[in-house]
Amino acid sequence: MKKTISVISLCIFIFLINDTIVAQIDNQSWTSFSLRKNISKNTHIQIKPTERRFNNLKDHQNSSIDLSFQTKIKNGWSFGGLARTWFIPNEKIRQFLWANITHSYSSDLIKMKNKFRVHCALDINDRKDADFLRWNFQVGPNLKKRIDPFIAIVSFFRLNGFNEVQRIRYEPGLKWSINDAWILNAVFRREVNLSFDPNIKINVYVVTLGYLMK
Repeated sequence: MKKTISVISLCIFIFLINDTIVAQIDNQSWTSFSLRKNISKNTHIQIKPTERRFNNLKDHQNSSIDLSFQTKIKNGWSFGGLARTWFIPNEKIRQFLWANITHSYSSDLIKMKNKFRVHCALDINDRKDADFLRWNFQVGPNLKKRIDPFIAIVSFFRLNGFNEVQRIRYEPGLKWSINDAWILNAVFRREVNLSFDPNIKINVYVVTLGYLMK
């Protein structure tokens, strides 16, 4: 089972890279550093600034700061919230509030996670952003090592009277627990906007270095 999931993840990654070469639209990057602090046995808080680039990584696109918390409930369930302030060049700031319910499952063979998110954009500064219901399904082999590969699919169900799936992300990646304090997450994201031309694809290279405070 572990080898099967690893092979599937590799095949998906190769397919996405090959498709990128054949029909490249734009390559973007999200680079983040997260600082996490456990405030109790089951709850942590986190701050994460992010810098984004586009136009094949040549130009700065925008940046943001996330403030979040997550608390474990029981039987693999957890609940969390996130506030994101978005800074866009030559525009006023944008603000998002997200609420998450997550279920995690682990066996000797696989690790699996389902995250359900209510994506709420605050209509401030004369701008109305879209609201979504998001579902993130992630699965990978349980290697019981410091490196955990995975594949994920994220769907965005648009609210605001549209009531349709408008965006899908395909994300092969890995999580590397460098030591007890440092974690590196690397993801290759293929994003398809179904509300526009589904043939227009965006590739995002997501890298997050995280530190757990003692």
